[in-house]
Amino acid sequence: MCTGLVWDNYPGGGGDYKLALALADGADDGGYVYVDTTLRLLQQARLTEAGFHRAIAQMKAKGWLTVIDANECLFRLGPPRETSPLRRDTPSATKLSLVR
Repeated sequence: MCTGLVWDNYPGGGGDYKLALALADGADDGGYVYVDTTLRLLQQARLTEAGFHRAIAQMKAKGWLTVIDANECLFRLGPPRETSPLRRDTPSATKLSLVR
């Protein structure tokens, strides 16, 4: 579901769009994704490390990526939520197994 949401609704393109698709691939239906390393995301999105950080910043600025935990490992991917507060309880978050 999350991949289709990105395909249909993500504003713009480029590295942040490719990263959004890579994150969506591992996200649960609510858009929650746990990222423990970045190597696989870099490969999927075909980004350099600098491009990855730029894409993360662009996604945050567009409101499409919200950091859930203090270590920036759990994210919510999706369009900005204007009417409902961000839920802190995310028991169904999918953990991406990213191996270096």
